[in-house]
Amino acid sequence: MEAGEIAGRTLLDNTDRPTAIFAVNDNTAIGVMAAAHARGLRIPEDLSLVGYNDVPVVSRLPVPLTTVRVPFRQIATGALELLNEASAGAPPRTLIAAPTLIPASRQPRGNDVRRPRRTGSAPPMPGAWRRARARSQRQSDIRSCGGESSGTGDRDDDDGQREQADEKCGRNR
Repeated sequence: MEAGEIAGRTLLDNTDRPTAIFAVNDNTAIGVMAAAHARGLRIPEDLSLVGYNDVPVVSRLPVPLTTVRVPFRQIATGALELLNEASAGAPPRTLIAAPTLIPASRQPRGNDVRRPRRTGSAPPMPGAWRRARARSQRQSDIRSCGGESSGTGDRDDDDGQREQADEKCGRNR
């Protein structure tokens, strides 16, 4: 998300700023969303934004995000099928697994965070974005201290991850 916010700032601070961004993944799109919000831009009114992968947090964002869902199960099943066929001596073939566009209008809607523009300072980051960034930072802390991050997004898991990161890094709460 941090890389998306940095990229978003770079793109949105240009005098010839884009009207649409297709992010490499949903986490990057969430970072771009934060950068847009900090500049008083509204999604989708002022900036069209599309993510990729349809990660679970997308349905919990206060501002809906259009995303692309990749059929991972279909891809994995097809790959195993092709491997089994190849090991049995069958001729190679191609399988196609098409992604699906999930428009923001079909995403469940959280709290509306559109606020009037302020001048002089950036508006505070909405709660869902802050929580997502904090979760990402905790998972990063765990990985940097040698722990494993499940990345499930479950609050109970987050508490366990936070405790694990604190223990591994020698932090006291």
